[in-house]
Amino acid sequence: MRLLPKASVVLLIAGFCLFAFWAYAQVLPRRPFIGLDLRWSSEEELLVVERVHRGSAAERADLQPGDRLLSLDEVPLQSYGQLLEMISKHRKPGDKIRLTIQRNGQTLVKKLRLGEYPREHAADFDIDYREVFTPEGRLRCIVTIPRVPKPVPTVFFIQGIACQSIDNPFDTERASTQLLYELTRRGMATVRVEKFGIGDSEGPNCMEVDFNTERRAFLLALQQLKKYDFVDSTQVILLGHSVGGIIAVQIANKETVKGIVVYGTIGRRWTDYLLESRRRLSMMRGKAEAEMDEYLTGINRCNVQYFMLHQPKEEVAATNPAYERYLRLFDIRSDNYWFQLQEVNVPDEWSHYDSFVLSLWGEFDMASLEEDHRMIAHIVEKRNPGKAVFMRVPQADHGMRWATSHREVVAPYNPLIGYIVAQWIQSIIQNPWQSE
Repeated sequence: MRLLPKASVVLLIAGFCLFAFWAYAQVLPRRPFIGLDLRWSSEEELLVVERVHRGSAAERADLQPGDRLLSLDEVPLQSYGQLLEMISKHRKPGDKIRLTIQRNGQTLVKKLRLGEYPREHAADFDIDYREVFTPEGRLRCIVTIPRVPKPVPTVFFIQGIACQSIDNPFDTERASTQLLYELTRRGMATVRVEKFGIGDSEGPNCMEVDFNTERRAFLLALQQLKKYDFVDSTQVILLGHSVGGIIAVQIANKETVKGIVVYGTIGRRWTDYLLESRRRLSMMRGKAEAEMDEYLTGINRCNVQYFMLHQPKEEVAATNPAYERYLRLFDIRSDNYWFQLQEVNVPDEWSHYDSFVLSLWGEFDMASLEEDHRMIAHIVEKRNPGKAVFMRVPQADHGMRWATSHREVVAPYNPLIGYIVAQWIQSIIQNPWQSE
């Protein structure tokens, strides 16, 4: 066998590495957009078009409200999830698909050339679409940039558990988006990152990703955003919502930040939180003490078997039929996600944190606990006097919505949250005591 000269081998390997880097460093494309709002008809067992977006591929192909979708590229459509999965395989705009539909008793075939998924727009600040590089793939990063002299303080928003998109150009009224827009209008840049397999993001299916992998991705995002030209790397604030608050303190203990805002988060071990939150909900629903004790004893046993002993959910549910409904709550993420989250000693993480914290809890938050937020502020204040603030936000629920009770929501966003966060950030930026 004839061998290549050593120099040729080195050049060949270098060429492959350069090509791989070039391919990986290309701009992450927007996902394709078909432009349909659909509903599932249980009676007909078909997807039915409810709305056709203007300027979309669906409008150009003359799809209309009321059309029934029969197949995509000759494959019968049996669910909305199946349609999304098939569309997601088309990674770039311009790809062509064939939709077979039923309209007024007639079967029609529509050829569509997919367009680019729409983007968010604002008249008074800039919105840019970037990417975060991870070993598992590129993640969509959306930044909002004020039109003021740069660099500027920057808020990195870290969302909660759910595998839901933070890229919603059709729903900019949602609370998290409104909060980030408000902070931008007050002179701060903001950054949010899509999870693996969601929206434009590459990588594994979000529901199969474990907690540590997801946390590492947010750490990489933090390290990369500090290099953006518009970011003042000494004035980066993390804003963690729900479990995002746990991730925030963990990555802040690895990469220095100016401060952390947490809202509706968890301040204790995962199973301790589950037990205490169920106790609170049971009391709010008026359960009798004996009934509540029996219920919580069952929850505790279930938690031990699944979260600590790592027994399969099916086996745990088989020991008591009442456990099945409770365990279904955790189908939204992988087993390893929950097992790794359970291993996090949340108070210990906060005990090692050395900068500012604003711990916010909405008075109508039924998901998180007020005492957890007080405890977070207490732990940080004990280690760093003068650096911790707890605030109880009136008329706010877990989703940062404007609420008048635990059940009544009057608006998708409570602007008081944005005001409090902005004022606090301004106060720590002006504070001469810089975190080390």
